[in-house]
Amino acid sequence: MKEFLKKANQFLLLTEELLNKKGFKKKEIAEELDMASPAFSSLYRTVLPELAKIDISSEDLHKEVKACFELVNNLSMKKITSSISRMNEILENLKNDSKKQIPIANIFQSLQKQSELSFEYIKENVCGLWDCFYYSSNKDMVKAEPLWIRPNYKHKTIEVLKGNKNNTLSYSGTAYLAGSHTLTIQLVETNVKLEETVMMYLSMPFASDINFMRGIFLALSYARQPIARRVVFKKVADSCDDLFYNDIETKYNLQDDNFEIMQYLIDKSSMIQNVQLLNPTFDEKDLLKEMKLLKQLNKA
Repeated sequence: MKEFLKKANQFLLLTEELLNKKGFKKKEIAEELDMASPAFSSLYRTVLPELAKIDISSEDLHKEVKACFELVNNLSMKKITSSISRMNEILENLKNDSKKQIPIANIFQSLQKQSELSFEYIKENVCGLWDCFYYSSNKDMVKAEPLWIRPNYKHKTIEVLKGNKNNTLSYSGTAYLAGSHTLTIQLVETNVKLEETVMMYLSMPFASDINFMRGIFLALSYARQPIARRVVFKKVADSCDDLFYNDIETKYNLQDDNFEIMQYLIDKSSMIQNVQLLNPTFDEKDLLKEMKLLKQLNKA
């Protein structure tokens, strides 16, 4: 019985590592062990912690171990004691399986959950038609592009459209809250074979009716190099429809009522980008080359 207690403690430590460090869920571990989820939960939450309290030098270990299993009604002491070595082996394999260390499915499940939790707040306070202002490196000026944030009631998610049929490029995606007052937007380019992913992080004011936001826009430049720039959202209307949205033109020659936005976005500090180097050495020397080239571009 002493050997069983040592292996039970090892099982507890392995389970905690898989749950807390490797990103596994209790249901996934139970499936690997061929156990019902309630039985695994009883073992992990009730029996194993009590077994860990037993003094291994006790005179009647069998009685004390039996008492731990009697705390639950869905586990067989005989079955667990006879299979603990095999169970530990399974957990060790899971721990060392690099493919399982960060389950990809968990990432998408987490995004889905975030989107669902954010749905009501964004629907009530953010959804509508927006002007999306940012500096266009292609046109070398600030532009205002139509952007539509709308609820999908069927899936309880938020849909986002950026650009329309009047734009060379258009994007679609989703929005959710990252923290209490940061709106995260993920978009992919539409109607292309190689989709470009765009990320936006927007700071929202502490208000119930949000009409203005600012943030960071992450994408690829026309040279297919990473670029980060400031972005400003200004609300146009609380609602919209497809016909109206697709008739909106992107604005380049902005009027004086957007003067502050233009000054904010054309400042050199509003953009960070990588540039393509000729004959790169692919080492630290490239950093100085890139800095020199960026300074030349900023002066132009």
